[in-house]
Amino acid sequence: MTRPLPRVAVVCVLAVGLAACAPATTGVGAPTAGLAVATAPPPDSADPDEDDADAATPHEPVSANSAPQDEIVEALQDAGVTNPGRWAKEVVAHRPYPADDPKLTRLRAALAPDNPGPGTVDNIVGALKP
Repeated sequence: MTRPLPRVAVVCVLAVGLAACAPATTGVGAPTAGLAVATAPPPDSADPDEDDADAATPHEPVSANSAPQDEIVEALQDAGVTNPGRWAKEVVAHRPYPADDPKLTRLRAALAPDNPGPGTVDNIVGALKP
């Protein structure tokens, strides 16, 4: 049985192979020595989550009543909640929440029987709004 190559080795092999296939030229048209340098494409400006500066910025709370489950997962993940998929499922399962309860008291009560760890409920509620 052969072991698969690590990604770094595969990238290096590909880069060397590509450099050998097509010689690079200078502005005058003469071939140059060395390896071709691969550059990554710029981040897609249509997706703000791919921007590193945006990743460091805390996100606004998402609606516990109307946000899709995947959006709640992302908000919980950003808030540092362990196992955000599980908790997002619980948030969605216990909808709707009263719009006039900014502390999401009903959600806190619904999560209590699941025995979340210390601070977990606070982190969940901090990432959400009614």
